[in-house]
Amino acid sequence: MKRLFALLLVCATLLALPFGAFAASAKSGSGTLTWVNPMFKDVVDLEKLPPESNYRVTATKTVDSFDAAAAFWRTEMKKHTNEITVTIRNFSTSDYVQSFYDLYIAACAYTGNSKEGDYIRWGMYTWGGEYSYNSSQVTYTITPSFFTTAAQEQVVDTKVAELITQLQLPRENDYLTLKALYDWVCANITYDNYHLNYSNAHPDDYYWLMHSAYAAIVDRTCVCQGYTALLYRVGLDVGLTGRMCNSDDQNHIWNIFKMVDLYYECDSTWDAGSSPSNYTYFLRGRTNWLNVHNYNPGDATVGDEYTNPYGYPDYDPNFAADNPLSDDDFSYTAHTLTVKPVDVDGSALGNNATYSLMPFTEFSLTPPALTGFNPVNPTVTGTMPGHDKTVKPKYELAINVKVSLVENGVKVNWSHADSVTKYSVYRKTGSGSWKKLTTSTGKSFIDDTVKVSTKYKYKIVTGHGESKIVTITTGRFLDVLPSMSCYKAVNWAAENGIVGGTSDTTFSPEADCNRAQFALMLYRLAGKPEVDLSLNPFSDLPSSTGIQKAIVWAYTQGIVNGTSSTTYSPSDNITRSQLILMLYKMAGKPDVTGLTCPFKDLTGLTANTRKAIIWAYNNGIVSGTGATTFGPQNNCTRGQLAIILFRYNKLFNFV
Repeated sequence: MKRLFALLLVCATLLALPFGAFAASAKSGSGTLTWVNPMFKDVVDLEKLPPESNYRVTATKTVDSFDAAAAFWRTEMKKHTNEITVTIRNFSTSDYVQSFYDLYIAACAYTGNSKEGDYIRWGMYTWGGEYSYNSSQVTYTITPSFFTTAAQEQVVDTKVAELITQLQLPRENDYLTLKALYDWVCANITYDNYHLNYSNAHPDDYYWLMHSAYAAIVDRTCVCQGYTALLYRVGLDVGLTGRMCNSDDQNHIWNIFKMVDLYYECDSTWDAGSSPSNYTYFLRGRTNWLNVHNYNPGDATVGDEYTNPYGYPDYDPNFAADNPLSDDDFSYTAHTLTVKPVDVDGSALGNNATYSLMPFTEFSLTPPALTGFNPVNPTVTGTMPGHDKTVKPKYELAINVKVSLVENGVKVNWSHADSVTKYSVYRKTGSGSWKKLTTSTGKSFIDDTVKVSTKYKYKIVTGHGESKIVTITTGRFLDVLPSMSCYKAVNWAAENGIVGGTSDTTFSPEADCNRAQFALMLYRLAGKPEVDLSLNPFSDLPSSTGIQKAIVWAYTQGIVNGTSSTTYSPSDNITRSQLILMLYKMAGKPDVTGLTCPFKDLTGLTANTRKAIIWAYNNGIVSGTGATTFGPQNNCTRGQLAIILFRYNKLFNFV
């Protein structure tokens, strides 16, 4: 019968200052307030103590946050504690009365636990409140008056567990579970006219218990709130999602339960005593509910928590949004699932598919095939609700986009099965915005404005508005591509400071390497040891101190020789045989006894050079220019040299 608690601020006595003044100026203060269920305002006597007053239970705790305070109140309310005090450290507000109500709302918030949320909130007919505060903390005390005692709630726990076992809940799905529970409630619980009439006639001796789940499941007679509380308790315990919903206009309370995606209204109070097949108020949608569920059939203005709720704090302003109500009644029959393909802008593409499915059926379907289009997602998944349903999988043009690194840029190619003749190319870096690069009638584009070591996104937009995005990251050098054999070696050499680029963006892998450059690479590979430049015998070295140190170091270590006693010829290109000999000497001229190589063009080389080539070949550092040729006098390119150094380092682990 009666349910919702709306706010009645009986008193807000501020002991320090008038309320409007203390918030802005006082460092400390206190106040009291009382909340009464407005449906009982004519029968609640604030001078009377709640049912458990003869053996009051108190609880006190100090916490560090508002959320922790709400959790403490919630826990103690579940226990039916009569006096609950919480102190929140380092908490201040401009309105301590409002904050008290906020704490009450948070403590009674819906959690999905059958003993919390609506069961607590609507299990009280009044509460008193006190608060005090200073510059470092606030203390809130609430003294709730419940319909039941803690002992009676323990009986409810036992009876609910027995009923769940008796009805073999949950069943195959939420509908069958709720139906079995609803049938039992309607068939086994009667409306308590006796206590209602007596209480109305004798408000000083009001029978609060008739509003409880205890009266419903133990006495088997109650008013509307007893029916509603019991359905809520049992329903949530067996996995249903439901709420308690009220009407200010009708002074009444009932349930809403979620079936797959939407909520439906259920009033077991009004269905009680009727034939199990006459589900007049069972899983109704909004449209029919307004016609059948009021005292004046046809009057669609009856208010409830969706249309005309009580004021704060008895009404959650997000109730309707958080608990979306179906317009149509729930129907446990097969319904039509329509799969309606749309493009990325939502326009219908045709070729719809339909399926007949029972509610709660889990589906995973392949979207219909459409020529020239691809579905954005390969499957359509979901759960069939208790009404017809349309799903709209999105499709994009079957446009194929490839992106690749080319010398000094990025190339984007695209193709598709449609007849689009104009395309726009966009590019984005990081979290930046899309930049339009070009509009083209062709199907390829080279972006030569990219930077090194940068991740780019490219978006191709067709004349129809369809788009496809691809991603690519440029390398350390724009002229060294992943397809090149030297790609890995060049990046290794650059990252480890062995070889630099010929510019900020280029490596010039096909350029020849000279004797000074190679000596510098070996010097860096060795860790750039200390060098005494006074030991330099060469008069033709560049002015660069770094190169001078490298050449003098290599000379003093016996790795290189000059082209004469006083010249090094630093600008001369280094040949393949020269660089292998230098590496061989740097390695300590290992023994090559028993080793051979297939090269026939080593005639005329020194013995050490031939040994160096045999050693390098057998250790996988270098290969030939042909099956039987080494090309000892050939110049060595920068790309080839990076590969050789990369392999050499793997053998000796310099870096």
